[in-house]
Amino acid sequence: MDSHQPFQAIVDSPLLYISRLPSKQFRVHLLEALNTWYEIPQNDMSRISDIMQLLHNCSLILDDFQDQSPLRRGRPAAHALFGEAQAINSSSYGFIKAVALAQESLDLESTKAVTTAMLRSFEGQAAELHWTYTKTCPSIQEYLEMVELKTGSLLHLAPQLLRARSRTTIPIDESSMATMMRLLGQYYQIRDDYMNLTSAQYEKDKGFCEDLDEGKYALPLIHALAAKPRSVLLSSALSAGGASGHLSKQQKICILEELEKTQSLEWTKATLCELQEAIGEEIARLEGSFGRPNESLRTLISKVAM
Repeated sequence: MDSHQPFQAIVDSPLLYISRLPSKQFRVHLLEALNTWYEIPQNDMSRISDIMQLLHNCSLILDDFQDQSPLRRGRPAAHALFGEAQAINSSSYGFIKAVALAQESLDLESTKAVTTAMLRSFEGQAAELHWTYTKTCPSIQEYLEMVELKTGSLLHLAPQLLRARSRTTIPIDESSMATMMRLLGQYYQIRDDYMNLTSAQYEKDKGFCEDLDEGKYALPLIHALAAKPRSVLLSSALSAGGASGHLSKQQKICILEELEKTQSLEWTKATLCELQEAIGEEIARLEGSFGRPNESLRTLISKVAM
């Protein structure tokens, strides 16, 4: 890939910065766990992992900018360190670079899968941004459809890319694999919503209940507004956060108290438990289909479990 080295160093800097922040490397470990079944060569595995990580890091930079999040994993967000314009430029560059890498090292079907996943992810992000900007609370079903696009698309991409390079002769249960990825996307996003409002570690890494500053309709808030659709306190507080980009700690505590009254956090936690159980059931189905257990995948899921 031809480039002007000094300028490439500039455009790569925000991406390298994000890639070097502390991370659990969930997507890398997911690829490795799935490869227990797909059995693709290590050189192909490295290329796919590079593409997946690049797409993920680009989405983090873009997401932080769009949400105006000051922190990422306890460190300054890329746009806060390199400037908003440079962060957006590097994120855009990274998305295009991921497609170029797919064209160079994978087949046409895989390249199409990468571009489709990117398009679907942008569509999901657009829905969430629209709801936040227009102060429109989605239904729970609309929220889940958004999650399937925004979060699920890149998760679905993992088995798609592995399948194209797979050496296994065992027929793959595509339906169960797609279901597991859909459930995993829901779990990951809902867990993030829940932890943002309850976790001390999230407070350290991103700030106290940061989603409330953004006026974002996280799942606990959607549940609370469905339970109390005429709640002036909730709707007013969300509008205040979205307009100013910041809510005081006292304002956030008031919202959390409303969530307690509607038992929305408890409901969200119960939903996560149901999803975790459903993911386990799909893993069992896939283990039966492939004819072998996948302890790596089970261990990975247990590490992100509540």
